[in-house]
Amino acid sequence: MLLNKRIKLIKTQGANEPHDPRKGYDTTETETFKTVNVTSLSLDKVQRDYGVPNATMKNVRTLTPLGKFDYLEIDGIRYVEFARQEIGNINSLTVKELNT
Repeated sequence: MLLNKRIKLIKTQGANEPHDPRKGYDTTETETFKTVNVTSLSLDKVQRDYGVPNATMKNVRTLTPLGKFDYLEIDGIRYVEFARQEIGNINSLTVKELNT
């Protein structure tokens, strides 16, 4: 497995809290960088396996767990977690482009 892509894991704090007019909309983003293997999934495979038409999805593989995050940024495009699988020491994560 070729670990050749550097991605950014973004954890947002304060986004899910109830709005308090005295505090305003203060959201804090915490960024963590990891080096992983990223492959694109074809539209045919996405439609056949997941039943999601017209979605840009990628498969992210790593040897260490990625932990919890809200967004994942690959080449400046944000993705959200769609499916997670752990087999042995390989962690596989399918992500879907945000707002698709």
